[in-house]
Amino acid sequence: MSRNKFILLVIILAGLYYFSPDDGLSRMIKVNAVAVLPYILIGLILYLAITIHLLKRAWKKLDSELTDENVVSFSKMMNISFDVVRMLGGSNLLSLYNKVNFADSVSVNSKKLLYEAMRRKRLDVAPPGQRAEGIRS
Repeated sequence: MSRNKFILLVIILAGLYYFSPDDGLSRMIKVNAVAVLPYILIGLILYLAITIHLLKRAWKKLDSELTDENVVSFSKMMNISFDVVRMLGGSNLLSLYNKVNFADSVSVNSKKLLYEAMRRKRLDVAPPGQRAEGIRS
């Protein structure tokens, strides 16, 4: 889920909470929602911390050894992580993509997976096998 959709979801839930009546079943739902909210936030923070750690580990592994397995695992981690571009840096991701894109040891399917993951994170990258000149991040 993108950041804008997440913010919109939070605003909608806050509006529902604010405009729901304060009696009967709605009051019970409000009390339970307030009680559960800290646990949801703690879970979200733990999820982000774990995915960031795993993404960095997959990135280092891919940077040291270019194999199909490492490219696929890095692509999967990119797809489930939030704010990858800000955390790892757009220029670092582009240089890693170019390194993978022109490696002979990586299959075309793995390159396509990485290309799709980069495009999903809104990075302008060349399709697999093409030179990335003139493309900006």
